Amino acid sequence: MLVEAEGMKGFLDKEGNIIVPVKYAEIEKFDKVRKNWALVKDRKDKLGFIDKSGKEVIPAIYDNIEAFIKKKATVADSN
Repeated sequence: MLVEAEGMKGFLDKEGNIIVPVKYAEIEKFDKVRKNWALVKDRKDKLGFIDKSGKEVIPAIYDNIEAFIKKKATVADSN
């Protein structure tokens, strides 16, 4: 279940346990870009991916993430 607090989003399971901490400004639908992953944006507009267990499989540290091709993605960091 999607939850929001102070403009940030996260997920709880059916029992109310935290799956994804309420720390993302945006969470895309799972499976939209890659199976079992969701694109996330943090409060600093950095992008990454989480899996359905809430684990950051790609940390939210990138300015841009482009489509996956052959299981690889192009990422950009302005630093």
